[in-house]
Amino acid sequence: EEAVIDNAYITQGAVILGEVKNSVIGTGVEVGRGAKVIDSVIQPGAKIGEGAKVTRCIVADDVEVAPGAVLGSADSENIELVAKKYAE
Repeated sequence: EEAVIDNAYITQGAVILGEVKNSVIGTGVEVGRGAKVIDSVIQPGAKIGEGAKVTRCIVADDVEVAPGAVLGSADSENIELVAKKYAE
């Protein structure tokens, strides 16, 4: 009930406690409280930490995005690939 979801595809087993907009969320993904995922693809098993902001990114399988991290940019012409196991 805390989730804010707008124009998103979310597969089974995902836990959304933050905001997801114009994005695709894979199986087993966790989006923490206060986190925002915008214009992105989050691959299976990835975890987006509390308060993190992920914009115009592809987050690879099982990657953990640190709480409060800011990845990508709304005004970027590129889509950022986040493939490190722990992204800050």
